[in-house]
Amino acid sequence: MRHDSLMVRVALATLMFLMPAASALAQEPPPNTGTAEETAKLAAAAGKYDIAGMKLGTPLKEAMQALKAHNPKLQMQKQALKYDVLGGELLYGLIFTSPEERFVYRLTMPPNPIVVTKLSRMLVFTKETAPTQQMLVEDLIKKYGTPSSDTGASQLNDANQRVLVWFDDAKGNRMKEFDPVCLTNASFSSGNGSQGVDPVPMQAMEAGMRVESRFAVGAGHVCQTYRMVQAGLRRCCQSQNILAAPDLVGAITVTIGDGPLDEKSVGATHELLVNAVKARDAKEKEGAQKNRPKL
Repeated sequence: MRHDSLMVRVALATLMFLMPAASALAQEPPPNTGTAEETAKLAAAAGKYDIAGMKLGTPLKEAMQALKAHNPKLQMQKQALKYDVLGGELLYGLIFTSPEERFVYRLTMPPNPIVVTKLSRMLVFTKETAPTQQMLVEDLIKKYGTPSSDTGASQLNDANQRVLVWFDDAKGNRMKEFDPVCLTNASFSSGNGSQGVDPVPMQAMEAGMRVESRFAVGAGHVCQTYRMVQAGLRRCCQSQNILAAPDLVGAITVTIGDGPLDEKSVGATHELLVNAVKARDAKEKEGAQKNRPKL
């Protein structure tokens, strides 16, 4: 994705105008600016949960090595933004795919240390390898604790999915009460797509708007202060993989994310962009002052 300077200035001006209205909807809006130092501190504390041994806050190089060791067959696709004013790409995501599983990494961007801030994995089963939902849910609870929300076993059917969500507050305490909006796609918990149970990569347009506006999808909502785990169980994943037994799981997606880490890192990147635009404009103005056309 490529943004020219005019688009950046227009987007910044427009979204700055809209910010008071968005902030008014927030119950406890977190600060939307951040620094690389704050990101580093949050990254160090983000590794409470893991997926296949991979944790949030892990530096990109280590995360890549862990994935390669986990499954060397995974094929990688990059997701990046590009701003002329910054002189290079901003890598914000990586997608890894193989026939049996898919990983989606969301990454912090400069000037932050580049670490994993959100991680999703979808694992697809065959008729021969499909487990029961009871077994999977028992293992999920053993790993992540009692969920904050569970749509229930009856939701695992041809039309719906069973979704479990674990919310921790900023201090790491498991939450039993939370704003229901945090279960929808208008929150950090689900991020992009429908209900967040599929590892849908963030599109470049949304990533660019977040950097330019410094707001995540929830517009500073209290959801951005949560740390979460989300699991989605589906009866089947592909038409050729329909399972006969009603209690078997055809695919599972698990997502872990850290709202404070995400917010602070996006805020720091926003400040980097704003300062770069200001410096560029100041340089252009200084150069223009030397132009003295004959009148």
